Amino acid sequence: MAAALFNFSVTEFFILLTCSVLLLPHLFVHDPSFPIFPFVAPAWSLLCEYVASLTFALCLRQLSLRWLLAMLAFAAVATAYTCYDFGSLNGGFDRRTFWIGFVRVGFSFIAGVVACRIGRQPLLPGAAYYLPLIMLATFFWPFLWKPYDFLIVTIVYPLLVWLGANAIGSPSINRFSEFIGDLSYPLYMTHYVPLMLLFGGTSAGWVAQIHAALAVPSMTLVAIAFSFLVKRYIDEPIRATLRRRSFEHLKG
Repeated sequence: MAAALFNFSVTEFFILLTCSVLLLPHLFVHDPSFPIFPFVAPAWSLLCEYVASLTFALCLRQLSLRWLLAMLAFAAVATAYTCYDFGSLNGGFDRRTFWIGFVRVGFSFIAGVVACRIGRQPLLPGAAYYLPLIMLATFFWPFLWKPYDFLIVTIVYPLLVWLGANAIGSPSINRFSEFIGDLSYPLYMTHYVPLMLLFGGTSAGWVAQIHAALAVPSMTLVAIAFSFLVKRYIDEPIRATLRRRSFEHLKG
Protein backbone atom coordinates (compact mmCIF):
# COMPACT_ATOMS: atom_id res chain seq x y z
CA MET A 1 0.00 0.00 0.00
CA ALA A 2 2.86 2.38 0.81
CA ALA A 3 4.27 1.85 -2.68
CA ALA A 4 0.87 2.69 -4.18
CA LEU A 5 1.10 6.21 -2.73
CA PHE A 6 3.95 6.96 -5.12
CA ASN A 7 1.67 6.30 -8.09
CA PHE A 8 -0.25 9.51 -7.41
CA SER A 9 0.63 12.94 -8.68
CA VAL A 10 1.89 15.56 -6.24
CA THR A 11 -1.55 17.21 -6.21
CA GLU A 12 -3.36 13.93 -5.53
CA PHE A 13 -0.82 13.04 -2.83
CA PHE A 14 -1.44 16.29 -0.95
CA ILE A 15 -5.20 15.86 -1.35
CA LEU A 16 -4.87 12.45 0.31
CA LEU A 17 -2.74 13.94 3.07
CA THR A 18 -5.15 16.85 3.65
CA CYS A 19 -8.14 14.53 3.81
CA SER A 20 -6.36 12.35 6.35
CA VAL A 21 -5.48 15.35 8.54
CA LEU A 22 -9.08 16.60 8.44
CA LEU A 23 -10.46 13.09 8.99
CA LEU A 24 -12.27 13.13 5.64
CA PRO A 25 -12.50 9.89 3.66
CA HIS A 26 -11.06 10.19 0.18
CA LEU A 27 -13.28 8.10 -2.06
CA PHE A 28 -12.03 9.34 -5.43
CA VAL A 29 -9.39 6.62 -5.84
CA HIS A 30 -10.36 4.22 -8.62
CA ASP A 31 -9.18 1.11 -6.79
CA PRO A 32 -12.11 0.12 -4.50
CA SER A 33 -9.75 -1.77 -2.17
CA PHE A 34 -7.50 1.25 -1.56
CA PRO A 35 -7.79 2.47 2.08
CA ILE A 36 -9.90 5.58 2.51
CA PHE A 37 -7.28 6.74 5.04
CA PRO A 38 -3.99 5.47 3.57
CA PHE A 39 -1.76 7.33 6.03
CA VAL A 40 -3.68 6.23 9.15
CA ALA A 41 -5.90 3.35 8.07
CA PRO A 42 -7.62 2.83 11.50
CA ALA A 43 -9.04 6.37 11.26
CA TRP A 44 -12.07 4.96 9.42
CA SER A 45 -13.53 3.78 12.74
CA LEU A 46 -12.82 7.15 14.36
CA LEU A 47 -14.76 8.84 11.55
CA CYS A 48 -17.71 6.50 12.10
CA GLU A 49 -17.57 7.17 15.84
CA TYR A 50 -17.58 10.93 15.24
CA VAL A 51 -20.64 10.59 13.00
CA ALA A 52 -22.38 8.41 15.62
CA SER A 53 -21.52 10.84 18.44
CA LEU A 54 -22.75 13.88 16.51
CA THR A 55 -25.95 12.09 15.49
CA PHE A 56 -26.62 11.09 19.07
CA ALA A 57 -25.85 14.54 20.49
CA LEU A 58 -27.97 16.41 17.95
CA CYS A 59 -30.87 14.03 17.39
CA LEU A 60 -31.03 11.02 19.70
CA ARG A 61 -29.91 12.18 23.13
CA GLN A 62 -33.44 12.63 24.47
CA LEU A 63 -34.67 9.20 23.37
CA SER A 64 -36.07 6.94 26.05
CA LEU A 65 -34.51 3.60 26.90
CA ARG A 66 -37.33 1.86 25.04
CA TRP A 67 -36.49 3.64 21.80
CA LEU A 68 -32.80 2.99 22.29
CA LEU A 69 -33.51 -0.72 22.74
CA ALA A 70 -35.54 -0.68 19.53
CA MET A 71 -32.63 0.96 17.69
CA LEU A 72 -30.27 -1.60 19.22
CA ALA A 73 -32.45 -4.43 17.91
CA PHE A 74 -32.48 -2.85 14.43
CA ALA A 75 -28.68 -2.48 14.56
CA ALA A 76 -28.37 -6.14 15.58
CA VAL A 77 -30.46 -7.18 12.55
CA ALA A 78 -28.25 -5.03 10.29
CA THR A 79 -25.16 -6.63 11.81
CA ALA A 80 -26.56 -10.14 11.30
CA TYR A 81 -27.43 -9.37 7.67
CA THR A 82 -23.95 -7.98 7.03
CA CYS A 83 -22.30 -11.08 8.49
CA TYR A 84 -24.52 -13.33 6.37
CA ASP A 85 -24.25 -11.34 3.12
CA PHE A 86 -20.61 -10.24 3.31
CA GLY A 87 -19.30 -13.21 5.29
CA SER A 88 -17.79 -11.20 8.15
CA LEU A 89 -17.52 -7.73 9.64
CA ASN A 90 -14.00 -7.22 8.30
CA GLY A 91 -14.65 -3.97 6.46
CA GLY A 92 -15.01 -0.22 6.71
CA PHE A 93 -11.45 0.69 5.75
CA ASP A 94 -11.84 0.92 1.95
CA ARG A 95 -14.37 2.29 -0.54
CA ARG A 96 -15.81 -1.14 -1.30
CA THR A 97 -16.65 -1.88 2.34
CA PHE A 98 -17.04 1.67 3.67
CA TRP A 99 -20.67 1.09 4.64
CA ILE A 100 -19.73 -1.83 6.92
CA GLY A 101 -17.94 0.62 9.22
CA PHE A 102 -21.22 2.30 10.14
CA VAL A 103 -22.84 -1.10 10.80
CA ARG A 104 -19.97 -2.08 13.10
CA VAL A 105 -19.89 1.20 14.99
CA GLY A 106 -23.68 1.62 14.97
CA PHE A 107 -24.42 -1.42 17.12
CA SER A 108 -21.45 -0.90 19.45
CA PHE A 109 -22.24 2.77 20.02
CA ILE A 110 -25.92 2.19 20.79
CA ALA A 111 -25.04 -0.78 23.02
CA GLY A 112 -22.68 1.50 24.98
CA VAL A 113 -25.41 4.12 25.43
CA VAL A 114 -27.88 1.46 26.59
CA ALA A 115 -25.35 0.02 29.06
CA CYS A 116 -24.76 3.53 30.41
CA ARG A 117 -28.51 4.11 30.80
CA ILE A 118 -28.97 0.79 32.62
CA GLY A 119 -25.93 1.51 34.74
CA ARG A 120 -26.17 -1.51 37.03
CA GLN A 121 -23.25 -3.89 36.81
CA PRO A 122 -22.97 -6.82 39.24
CA LEU A 123 -19.96 -6.89 41.54
CA LEU A 124 -17.66 -9.65 40.31
CA PRO A 125 -14.70 -10.41 42.59
CA GLY A 126 -11.83 -11.75 40.54
CA ALA A 127 -13.34 -10.61 37.25
CA ALA A 128 -10.27 -8.49 36.55
CA TYR A 129 -8.35 -11.77 36.20
CA TYR A 130 -10.67 -14.03 34.19
CA LEU A 131 -12.45 -11.52 31.93
CA PRO A 132 -9.19 -10.69 30.06
CA LEU A 133 -8.60 -14.43 29.60
CA ILE A 134 -12.04 -14.80 28.03
CA MET A 135 -11.26 -11.91 25.69
CA LEU A 136 -7.89 -13.42 24.72
CA ALA A 137 -9.59 -16.73 24.00
CA THR A 138 -11.79 -15.04 21.39
CA PHE A 139 -8.66 -14.06 19.43
CA PHE A 140 -7.78 -17.70 18.75
CA TRP A 141 -10.99 -19.03 17.25
CA PRO A 142 -9.59 -21.38 14.59
CA PHE A 143 -12.56 -21.73 12.23
CA LEU A 144 -14.21 -19.56 9.59
CA TRP A 145 -17.79 -19.37 10.78
CA LYS A 146 -20.17 -16.62 9.65
CA PRO A 147 -22.07 -16.32 12.97
CA TYR A 148 -18.81 -15.86 14.89
CA ASP A 149 -18.39 -12.14 14.16
CA PHE A 150 -22.05 -11.53 14.94
CA LEU A 151 -21.93 -13.35 18.30
CA ILE A 152 -18.67 -11.67 19.31
CA VAL A 153 -19.79 -8.14 18.42
CA THR A 154 -23.37 -8.31 19.69
CA ILE A 155 -23.07 -10.55 22.77
CA VAL A 156 -19.58 -11.50 23.98
CA TYR A 157 -17.74 -8.18 23.81
CA PRO A 158 -20.64 -6.02 25.08
CA LEU A 159 -20.96 -8.36 28.08
CA LEU A 160 -17.22 -8.23 28.72
CA VAL A 161 -17.28 -4.42 28.70
CA TRP A 162 -20.42 -4.20 30.85
CA LEU A 163 -19.16 -6.70 33.44
CA GLY A 164 -15.62 -5.33 33.37
CA ALA A 165 -16.85 -1.83 34.23
CA ASN A 166 -17.37 -2.99 37.81
CA ALA A 167 -14.74 -5.72 38.06
CA ILE A 168 -12.89 -5.99 41.35
CA GLY A 169 -9.12 -6.48 41.36
CA SER A 170 -6.11 -5.73 43.49
CA PRO A 171 -4.80 -2.13 43.58
CA SER A 172 -1.88 -3.09 41.31
CA ILE A 173 -4.21 -4.75 38.80
CA ASN A 174 -6.50 -1.71 38.88
CA ARG A 175 -3.57 0.64 38.21
CA PHE A 176 -2.31 -1.55 35.38
CA SER A 177 -5.80 -1.77 33.88
CA GLU A 178 -6.17 2.00 34.02
CA PHE A 179 -2.78 2.44 32.36
CA ILE A 180 -3.43 0.10 29.44
CA GLY A 181 -6.92 1.56 29.08
CA ASP A 182 -5.45 5.05 28.71
CA LEU A 183 -2.85 3.66 26.30
CA SER A 184 -5.34 1.81 24.11
CA TYR A 185 -6.52 4.79 22.08
CA PRO A 186 -3.10 6.24 21.09
CA LEU A 187 -1.87 2.69 20.42
CA TYR A 188 -4.82 2.03 18.15
CA MET A 189 -4.23 5.24 16.19
CA THR A 190 -0.44 4.88 15.85
CA HIS A 191 0.19 1.12 15.48
CA TYR A 192 -0.38 1.24 11.73
CA VAL A 193 2.94 2.97 10.95
CA PRO A 194 5.27 0.42 12.61
CA LEU A 195 3.08 -2.37 11.25
CA MET A 196 3.53 -1.08 7.69
CA LEU A 197 7.26 -0.60 8.27
CA LEU A 198 7.55 -4.23 9.35
CA PHE A 199 5.40 -5.45 6.46
CA GLY A 200 7.29 -3.32 3.96
CA GLY A 201 10.66 -4.41 5.33
CA THR A 202 9.69 -8.06 5.06
CA SER A 203 8.28 -7.67 1.55
CA ALA A 204 11.37 -5.78 0.35
CA GLY A 205 13.72 -8.35 1.85
CA TRP A 206 15.17 -5.99 4.46
CA VAL A 207 13.84 -8.27 7.21
CA ALA A 208 14.51 -11.92 6.47
CA GLN A 209 11.70 -14.35 7.11
CA ILE A 210 13.86 -16.22 9.62
CA HIS A 211 14.19 -13.02 11.65
CA ALA A 212 10.45 -12.34 11.72
CA ALA A 213 10.13 -14.11 15.08
CA LEU A 214 12.39 -11.42 16.56
CA ALA A 215 11.15 -8.51 14.43
CA VAL A 216 7.47 -8.91 15.35
CA PRO A 217 7.85 -8.66 19.16
CA SER A 218 10.48 -5.93 18.73
CA MET A 219 8.17 -3.83 16.57
CA THR A 220 5.34 -4.49 19.02
CA LEU A 221 7.43 -2.97 21.81
CA VAL A 222 8.33 -0.04 19.55
CA ALA A 223 4.63 0.56 18.82
CA ILE A 224 3.76 0.49 22.52
CA ALA A 225 6.62 2.84 23.42
CA PHE A 226 5.70 5.25 20.62
CA SER A 227 2.03 5.28 21.63
CA PHE A 228 3.06 6.03 25.22
CA LEU A 229 5.04 9.07 24.03
CA VAL A 230 2.04 10.23 21.98
CA LYS A 231 -0.21 9.79 25.00
CA ARG A 232 2.16 11.57 27.38
CA TYR A 233 3.24 14.53 25.26
CA ILE A 234 0.40 15.04 22.75
CA ASP A 235 -2.88 13.43 23.79
CA GLU A 236 -2.90 14.29 27.50
CA PRO A 237 -1.78 17.96 27.09
CA ILE A 238 -4.41 18.56 24.39
CA ARG A 239 -7.13 16.94 26.50
CA ALA A 240 -6.10 19.00 29.53
CA THR A 241 -6.16 22.23 27.51
CA LEU A 242 -9.58 21.50 26.01
CA ARG A 243 -10.94 20.47 29.41
CA ARG A 244 -9.66 23.68 31.00
CA ARG A 245 -11.07 25.89 28.24
CA SER A 246 -14.42 24.14 28.41
CA PHE A 247 -14.55 24.68 32.17
CA GLU A 248 -13.63 28.34 31.79
CA HIS A 249 -16.30 28.79 29.10
CA LEU A 250 -18.99 27.18 31.26
CA LYS A 251 -17.89 29.12 34.33
CA GLY A 252 -17.84 32.50 32.78
